[in-house]
Amino acid sequence: MLLCERGKPVPQARLDRTRLVHDEFLDDQHAPLGRLGIIVAGGLEAMFYTWIPTYTTLYLHDNQQYSMIGMSVFGAFMFLARFLNGILPGKKAVYGMMFMACAAGIISSVMLHFFGGLIIFYVAVAFAGLAVGPL
Repeated sequence: MLLCERGKPVPQARLDRTRLVHDEFLDDQHAPLGRLGIIVAGGLEAMFYTWIPTYTTLYLHDNQQYSMIGMSVFGAFMFLARFLNGILPGKKAVYGMMFMACAAGIISSVMLHFFGGLIIFYVAVAFAGLAVGPL
């Protein structure tokens, strides 16, 4: 018997509905691709949250306060992209978000390669957040 909040037993209808959704997800032919996407998105987030302080300290020669601002900018723009992906309806909106993610990733890479400075770094990190968010 499963217990939910405050030790009350979980109603059987709720358990049945949960099992139905779980079974539909596991039987879906695209489920492995979805699981892989979740793993890749988590890895990208971890990579950026590790890379931002290292880049700020080693290449921009600034202190950790600026790297914390960079990580906050990355997280905020990643949240913005996920929020927009969640509220925009339809398949065309999803394709548009994925196109925007690709474009933001390319812009971020080009900016970091050709330009320097802390403000450019923050803008590039914001584009990187937009790129990682829809995943």
